[in-house]
Amino acid sequence: MKDFATSILALAASALPISAAQWQSEEVKGIFSHTVQDGTARLEVVCDPEGLWTPPEFHVVATDSGEFMEGDTVEVRTETETLTYPLSGGSILGEAAEEWNELIAAIETPGTITFTASGKEVILTIEGSLPANCVR
Repeated sequence: MKDFATSILALAASALPISAAQWQSEEVKGIFSHTVQDGTARLEVVCDPEGLWTPPEFHVVATDSGEFMEGDTVEVRTETETLTYPLSGGSILGEAAEEWNELIAAIETPGTITFTASGKEVILTIEGSLPANCVR
């Protein structure tokens, strides 16, 4: 019985994710989507590095428990800087290349990142680097 219990515990431990905040990526029709999930917080970075769509598609969405951020602006805090961006429909749009590249530089570095809009926070601790070049 003791061996059975040990086997069950070992199986359960092996089924747990090694790290909950690793980037997952997929490509559909030239658009790349990179997501990371940390508990109920989720971050999605969408980029069109080849400019296949008109206009090119670049945006970031941070949600918690499936709820989108609301408001006109969002503050993005990392361990080294705080940035503020316009918020449109719950997304940070990558319309201006300089602002987009600044945001991607903040997101692609492992560590804790906090998105704050209208008094609500989405906090993620990202353990791996963004797996692609999403700069404009």
